[in-house]
Amino acid sequence: MNGEVRDREVATSAAPWWHGEAAIPFSQVPNELPVRGTGKRFSSASASRYGRDGLYGVRIRRFRAGGRGWFTTREEVARWVAAINAICGGDA
Repeated sequence: MNGEVRDREVATSAAPWWHGEAAIPFSQVPNELPVRGTGKRFSSASASRYGRDGLYGVRIRRFRAGGRGWFTTREEVARWVAAINAICGGDA
């Protein structure tokens, strides 16, 4: 190396997990969830609870953007539904 300093490449990504996905306000999550067996949609309160506390230990990932409240992505909601279905034995 003869005294020269070499730059090391570090394999890290500065992009957030939601980069490149379709962001939606958390208030729209019930519209992305499948309709319950009773024919009713999930409430906004239920969606908020799934983001905060989770269901069966799985939370909908969320993020804050520009001080405008919580957001998630359509893709994250689909991943969450698939994870819940896998736990419960439903079709993903």
